[in-house]
Amino acid sequence: MRRIIVCILMALCLVLSACAGSEFNMVFGSSQDSADASAEGEASTSLGDGSNASLDGEPIEYETSEKTEYVGETGSDVMYAIEADGEIISNPWVTVEEDETDDEGIRRSVGNEWYDLSVPTWYTYHDGLYFIVDCYHNQIIYNDNMTDPIHEWKVMDKELKKPHTIAFDGEVYMVDDTDHNKIIAYKKNVNEDGTFYFERVQEFVDMGEEPHYIIYREDTARFYAWSSKSGQMWVFRRSKDSSMIFLDESYNIPPLKDVYVRSFTFIDDKAYFVSGTNGSCTIFETTTDNFDVLREYPVAPEIGGMVQLTKIQDYYYITVSTSLYGETELKNIIRTDSLEHLQMGQFESLYDLFIGTEYPGTPYNITYVDDKWCISVHRDGMGPHIVYFDVVDNEIQDIGTYY
Repeated sequence: MRRIIVCILMALCLVLSACAGSEFNMVFGSSQDSADASAEGEASTSLGDGSNASLDGEPIEYETSEKTEYVGETGSDVMYAIEADGEIISNPWVTVEEDETDDEGIRRSVGNEWYDLSVPTWYTYHDGLYFIVDCYHNQIIYNDNMTDPIHEWKVMDKELKKPHTIAFDGEVYMVDDTDHNKIIAYKKNVNEDGTFYFERVQEFVDMGEEPHYIIYREDTARFYAWSSKSGQMWVFRRSKDSSMIFLDESYNIPPLKDVYVRSFTFIDDKAYFVSGTNGSCTIFETTTDNFDVLREYPVAPEIGGMVQLTKIQDYYYITVSTSLYGETELKNIIRTDSLEHLQMGQFESLYDLFIGTEYPGTPYNITYVDDKWCISVHRDGMGPHIVYFDVVDNEIQDIGTYY
């Protein structure tokens, strides 16, 4: 009997030992699995968060959210997205504003009460008019020339809260109403007396956290709007038969959630998201169709709080608001011929060339207006708010200022 009991105990020990070994391999992996993983890892670059950046153009594997598609139809009070596959789904983000007129039944432009600019963030030209996004005055102003004093410019909308950019597709204007978390669509209408005004025709509400940057791409016929603190890209298009704007799709970029990323840039067949504060001090390169991350470019902490990246001839020009840690004294505008150089601080500083120390300000967005590159400059009071320049054979020339 004793011998039988001993045999049973030995058998139980062998079973438990086998189970323990199997569990160990399931949790930690076998030495062969580790070797295979190591060999596979030789073709990729390790990232700070433990994921891998592919060097052959394949997307980095993040836990990504699937894109959201919006479908529906047009209603009298609420605007929906388009009908698809026979199914109509309400889009609660979009509403239509009622038209308002003055006592004479005529809509007129609102006058500008300010004699200066406060933190201008965007300067552009559309359909015969110059536009300046006067961010801290909570307005967008416009004029038909760049010589009239600021107080003679007209106001597009007085109900905005810290807007940052404006885009135009040839018929409809789209604006990011940043602190209201909205994207707003406008039309320029003409009165019978020949005067014109901007009409707020649609509102897209709950657009993530602080929508901050919007552009229009002619090649895709789409507006792209970026929510700076929630890592969301919103894609809009206009109806072929009307001026109605539809919210087509949205995308989440997980590594940019809860990071203050101010802008993105399309260059060739890639999109680039600048390094932001409260993040990993990295420029993200993504695809342009679904914004899968392809590559990460680490940057030096002193330039971590970037605003915008623009490719001009052979150089990347980057405006910097703060360091990674929010230090405003490190504001800068830099250029480099390779994004790979930024990690080691290998770049050319252009701050003194463009802005200097007499009236120091923070360079913000770069636009192209009247055959000139233009930098909007954060500045209160004295000093120019818009700096323009030309680039010929990579040489910076003809620097000047507005306002």
